[in-house]
Amino acid sequence: MFNPQLEEMQWRTTYKGTVTNTDSYSGITWVITPMIDLKKGDLFKLEEKDEEKVLHEDGRDTFVAESNGYINELGIPQIDIG
Repeated sequence: MFNPQLEEMQWRTTYKGTVTNTDSYSGITWVITPMIDLKKGDLFKLEEKDEEKVLHEDGRDTFVAESNGYINELGIPQIDIG
């Protein structure tokens, strides 16, 4: 579907989190991942193009996927969160 308004949109960067435990490091490793590749249960965070964190209305800056990533009716990658 062609939508000229979508051409003007600035897309957010999606980072998938993976828990890493080694002798010298214990924490979350963040890797840039297309939103469409996220799976239900994945930990992720989003950044605007200006590198500002995307915050949930309750203040969270990390999210857990409640669905697999998908393309919505406007042709935009989307994911459901709880």
